[in-house]
Amino acid sequence: MHTAAALALSLAALLAHVAPQGAPPAPLLSLGPVSPAAAALFAGRPRIEVAGLVHKTAGGQVILLQVELAEGLGGPRLQLVEGQPVDEHEVIALIPGLAAASAPRAHAETALLPGEAERVGQSADGVWVARLDEELVLHLDLHALDEDGQPERAASRSQALGRGASHDALPVIEWAGDLDEDGALDLIIDSGSTAGGPQRRRLWSSGAALDGDLVGLRAEGEPSGC
Repeated sequence: MHTAAALALSLAALLAHVAPQGAPPAPLLSLGPVSPAAAALFAGRPRIEVAGLVHKTAGGQVILLQVELAEGLGGPRLQLVEGQPVDEHEVIALIPGLAAASAPRAHAETALLPGEAERVGQSADGVWVARLDEELVLHLDLHALDEDGQPERAASRSQALGRGASHDALPVIEWAGDLDEDGALDLIIDSGSTAGGPQRRRLWSSGAALDGDLVGLRAEGEPSGC
C-alpha cells in the first residue's frame, strides 16, 4: 500500500511531464467533487496550476489554469481560482503535465447507440471513425484516403477501446481533437458508471499508442463535476 505522502509525491511529479508511452495513466481531473487521488496533487498547497482543455465557440485550446480546493456540500470541491480567463463550463478536463497548445478541429460530444458509427476526425493518415458494436464495445477505425482524397470503405487499421463501466453502459465521446499536436487523434471518453460506483473518464492519446495501436491510455479519472 502506498502511504498518503508517497501518493502525493508520485502524483505531483506528473505536473512536470505528461505520462510517456508505457507509463501509468496520469490523473484526468474534473471541476467539482474531489477524489482522494485528486486531493493528493495539492500536497498541502491551497492551489495549483494545471493544464486545462477548454472549449469555446472558436474551438479548443489547452491553457494553464489556477485551481483550488474549496469546501462544498458533501466535501471538498475543485474549482477555478477567481479571475481565470475561462468559465467553468468551458473546461472539459484538467490534465497535469500537458503542454499548453491549441487543439483545433475539436469534435462535439457524441453518444453512440449499438451498431452506430460516426466520423470524429481527419488527419494526414485518413479519416477517424468511432464505432459501437452490438456487444457495446467501442472501436476506433482509421480509414485511409484513396487517390481522390475520399475515405476507403474498409478500415485500414482498427482498435477496440473496450466496453463501458457496466454491462449496459453506453460510452460517450466527450471530446476529439489533437491534444499533443502530433497530427493524429486524441479522445476523451466517458465510459459510464459502475453499479453504485463513479463514472470513469479516459483520455486516449495517439502519442501514447504502443505496439501498432492507434491510441494509448494517457490519463484516467472521475466524472465531470456539476
